[in-house]
Amino acid sequence: MVTVGRGEIMSKNKKQVMFFLWTVGLMGALLFYMVQHDRSAEAERQSEASINEEVSKEVFEVTGPKTIDVVLKTEYIDGTVEQEVISETIWSMEDFWAEYSDWQLVEQDKDKMVFYKKSRDLSPVLKANGYFGVTENDVLSIFEGKPEEENVIQTFFQIDVGKLESNLEKQIKIGIPIQSSDHYEEVMASFQKVKIK
Repeated sequence: MVTVGRGEIMSKNKKQVMFFLWTVGLMGALLFYMVQHDRSAEAERQSEASINEEVSKEVFEVTGPKTIDVVLKTEYIDGTVEQEVISETIWSMEDFWAEYSDWQLVEQDKDKMVFYKKSRDLSPVLKANGYFGVTENDVLSIFEGKPEEENVIQTFFQIDVGKLESNLEKQIKIGIPIQSSDHYEEVMASFQKVKIK
């Protein structure tokens, strides 16, 4: 039979009590940290909400008619970007946003809003008088008017004209009129094949 002395029992109980107190203290510290963290996160959310509310009131609240400049930037498939500036009187923000729902807002301040849209169409200049052609260095380009007028709008890449079929070589030298956005993409695809890398 093993006998345990009173001192050993007290020491063992003391260790258990100390471990229990240490565990309770650690849990208390953890609970305190979590409560403080939740309070600071809530305060931060309220601060952000307050700032956002102030900004939205400052920028979007209209108490009467307000006139601003609306800049509309349209990028066409040929890479041309056109910009139109409209002086717009806002009577209702709901109506204003509905009017520009197809546009992406890219910049704003209290007197101006800039909207952007990517169009799947040709730019008006190309529709009216755009031609594919090559420069003297055989760089595929778009011209306003026939290539002989040398009014280059946009350049793309150098092509190996010698690899073209003879009728396509003649056409590109005198200019290929751009008929539609589909035609534009077809011509670009055909010249990608003879692109000099």
